[in-house]
Amino acid sequence: MIRSAGTTHSSPTLNLTREVFTRMLALKVALLLFFAGVAMRLTHIQVIDAAKYREIAKRQYESKVILPAERGNLYDRQGEILASNTSYVSLGADPKTVGNNASRIAERFARVLAIRSLHILQSFRIPGAALYGWRDR
Repeated sequence: MIRSAGTTHSSPTLNLTREVFTRMLALKVALLLFFAGVAMRLTHIQVIDAAKYREIAKRQYESKVILPAERGNLYDRQGEILASNTSYVSLGADPKTVGNNASRIAERFARVLAIRSLHILQSFRIPGAALYGWRDR
């Protein structure tokens, strides 16, 4: 500031500095409000609406597939069946991944396949073998 004859005048550089300071303060406040809004929105999405978005994601990666109807038998020219369709439900387990749960898994397989669980447990213990079971529909 320059003083002359009892009056005060602001210098142009002081006004410029004050203007720059005001603009910088306004920019800082605007950025602070922007990032606070972004943080609030992220919190809302990830915490409050988490179940909703989890369900949307589940619908995107899980889907029902309708299998076409089974085909008929194939016959030769004398009417003998060459190939026929048989519906089966198959269950499988890899003994390497069964680990300590072998007896529990064998019991469940035995109920579904209507066979003894001992037979299934023996299949689990064959090195390098995988157990597969089929049951007629």
